[in-house]
Amino acid sequence: MKKLLIAMIALLLLIGGTVCAQNAGVQRRTPEERLKMQVDAAKTALTLTDDQVTKVTAILAATTKQTDSIRTANQGGDRTAMQGMMKPISDARDAKIKAVLTADQAKIFEEKKAELFSFRRPQAPAQQ
Repeated sequence: MKKLLIAMIALLLLIGGTVCAQNAGVQRRTPEERLKMQVDAAKTALTLTDDQVTKVTAILAATTKQTDSIRTANQGGDRTAMQGMMKPISDARDAKIKAVLTADQAKIFEEKKAELFSFRRPQAPAQQ
């Protein structure tokens, strides 16, 4: 039952991401709206306590400010270089979030992160 619930949440996030991506040119979310969406998704997927929600919100808010400043400074620039600058920020964010989570929540966090990246970066077809 728990796996079914997690699978349903992942599917809803995927569908929501697809719909959001299609409307990206029409409507941009404010940083506050994006932060709220991230926190709500984490709260639901990881069943966070109120104390954990407060801590995760602070972590995500700080990270969002850093990444937004990098994106703003690099508009129209080298995307690969920008990703290289954001990776240490993302890694630090993930480490801080894991420190707030219980062992079970951290495991779910890693599973969700792996699912997200498998959708974003499909593997190359096998060589014949």
